[in-house]
Amino acid sequence: MHCTLLTRLLLIFGTFALLLAGCAATPVAEDESQFRSADLLYAKAREAYRSGDYYLAAERLIVLARQGDPRGQYALGYLYYRGQGVLGDRARAMELFRMAAAQGNAKARQALALLEGRVAANAPPAERTGNTVAVVEAPAAPDPHSPATASAEVSVPPAQGSTEPVFQAATEPAAVTSAAPEVAATDDDGEPFSVAWLRRQDSSQYTIQLVGGSSRKSLGEFAQRNRLAEQSGVVETRLNGARWYVVLFGLFADLPQARAALQGLPAELRRDRPWIRPLRDVLASLPAS
Repeated sequence: MHCTLLTRLLLIFGTFALLLAGCAATPVAEDESQFRSADLLYAKAREAYRSGDYYLAAERLIVLARQGDPRGQYALGYLYYRGQGVLGDRARAMELFRMAAAQGNAKARQALALLEGRVAANAPPAERTGNTVAVVEAPAAPDPHSPATASAEVSVPPAQGSTEPVFQAATEPAAVTSAAPEVAATDDDGEPFSVAWLRRQDSSQYTIQLVGGSSRKSLGEFAQRNRLAEQSGVVETRLNGARWYVVLFGLFADLPQARAALQGLPAELRRDRPWIRPLRDVLASLPAS
């Protein structure tokens, strides 16, 4: 049963990868100008994802999802599932997939049917609605979430009793020991990675964004869980006018140093696809004083 489900999901994902390689969505005749604008934003999101800028991809997809675009909803759900550019949230991912499916997105409907059916099959008889399964599917139309240069990857929660790991990760997160950045001492203007502290730094430096999300508490727990201590901080920024928090790791004088630090991160952190950001970009996204 598990192999059959995984095979069917891989087929869905593979079909999407082919679409990603060269297809374009069909315009909606009754509102062509709006659709062209949505197509452009979607293409920009795909471009950002392919370049590894997951934060920017998420920013653009949030706009599409709020406009009710089913491609944007499905693509954003994928980012929430993978924790790319946003803090991983499988419940939110499922919600977005359902929104896309409700608008007739065939791939969303198919994936939900497969995965929700599996929940029922795996749940104890007395608690058939008590389990949740996260969709591990890419969006159904050409989108940024399956780069053409990468192989298709589907992570399906294992069936009960299975020894198949969902992720290949250590039981406990390893401490960050490689390429640890130097952090200036705390002073009256704020502790390291506070907004006041960041604004005093040289904007030509680089930092590593580990993850982003709407909950400061969740991101703080993420930093604690991964033993990042003073090497990182949760920073409040703005995304489409709303509060958005990111976990930043270190400040580096140049791009080669930042790349070395990125490669030196533990596998548990690199699994979430962290990316290098110029500090000037972070400063531009900080809330107004």
